[in-house]
Amino acid sequence: MFAMDPAAIANAYADVLASIKQARQLGVTVLGGTDALNPNTFYGHSVHLELQHLARSGIDPIDVLRAATADAARTVGAQNVLGTLEPGKLADVVILDKNPLVDIANTMQVWRVILAGHLFNGVLGE
Repeated sequence: MFAMDPAAIANAYADVLASIKQARQLGVTVLGGTDALNPNTFYGHSVHLELQHLARSGIDPIDVLRAATADAARTVGAQNVLGTLEPGKLADVVILDKNPLVDIANTMQVWRVILAGHLFNGVLGE
């Protein structure tokens, strides 16, 4: 195993964020989501971190939320049943304690989840 220079890591991360911003400016559809799953954290934690990375790239929080919901549904052809809260669509909802438009990290402040018509506490398994 080798150690990387912290400055090199920071520069590489800045380059990734700049690439995301540039791609979006060029019209590339940027979506929120990840396959990563850390067993040491609660399920879905990596999705919240992904949203934070998108916001750090310069995407407004409202557009980050759209990327993870409406844009994602449209990209997979499911916009008629998913992605937005509208009559006739499936309505899984995450209710937050804090406003993600103020700080996208507030998506981690989950109060309740409504999934398939069932109400759950904010922490999976409760």
